[in-house]
Amino acid sequence: MPREADNRFVVGLAAAGLLAACAGGDGPPKIPVPEFAIGTERVVYSGDRYHLGFFPLFPYNLTSVREFYGKWAEEHSWRLIQPEEESWSHDSWQSFKDMDGRELEQLLVHWVSPDGVWSLRLALRSFGPALEENRAFAIVEPFSNLEDQPLY
Repeated sequence: MPREADNRFVVGLAAAGLLAACAGGDGPPKIPVPEFAIGTERVVYSGDRYHLGFFPLFPYNLTSVREFYGKWAEEHSWRLIQPEEESWSHDSWQSFKDMDGRELEQLLVHWVSPDGVWSLRLALRSFGPALEENRAFAIVEPFSNLEDQPLY
C-alpha cells in the first residue's frame, strides 16, 4: 500500500497528463501516463519537451513501466534505437554503484517517432525493493542522438 503522502501526488500526475494532452500540433506528441503511476516527482513542459517522473504503484514494478511504453511505442510505430546507434539506449538492465556508493540498477531505452522528429527516452532506476527506491522517467523531446552532442 502506498504511503498516504504519495496519494496527493496523483493529482500532479493527472496534471502531467493534461499538459501532455494540451500540447498542440507544434508541441511534443502525447504519451500516456501509466494508470499505476504515483508520486510525480516533477513535470516540466517547455513547449518542445516534457519530463515525467513517477513511482510505479505496487504490485507493478519498473519492468511494467518498460512494457507499458514499449507497447505504446509499437502501437504508434515508434522505432527502438539500438545500442549500435546510440550507447545511451541499451535496453537491458545494468548494475553499478552511484556517486554515493549505493547499488543501482538502471534500464535506459530510446525510441524515435516515425517521422524522425521526436524522441521518447525512458530511464528506469532502482536502488532497492521499496517503492520510494524505484523511479521512472519518461522524457519527450526533439530527436537527437546523444552520441552527436557536445560534452559540456
